[in-house]
Amino acid sequence: MNSEEIEFFKKYRWELAKSYLDRSDQAANLLRGLLFTAAVAAMGLILQQQKAALKWHALSLGLFVVATCIIFISWDLQKKKAIGRFNALAKNDLAEYERYKSRPNFMLDRCAGVLILSGVVLETILGF
Repeated sequence: MNSEEIEFFKKYRWELAKSYLDRSDQAANLLRGLLFTAAVAAMGLILQQQKAALKWHALSLGLFVVATCIIFISWDLQKKKAIGRFNALAKNDLAEYERYKSRPNFMLDRCAGVLILSGVVLETILGF
């Protein structure tokens, strides 16, 4: 960061903190809400199968369960990062603030999405 950016950061750090908290919370909650709803709906559809047919759907059910767990982990990490970013801005600690910018957890969200898509494809192949 150059001196001009540092001065801007110091002057508007509370506005930046609020903006980051609001944006990250809103975007993450929307995406994770969509993924979570899709996974739970898919699990509900699978669990409605007859017990004899349920064993053939165990793999896709497992994919949906793992995706749901990953979504919860990703949500928790996002929350911790937002709080950490806010605390770094409150302490005016630029190094700590930069550390939180460099650790995105979007790969967890994408992994959950891929698992859900894989489960849907598997169910389609099984003739759900």
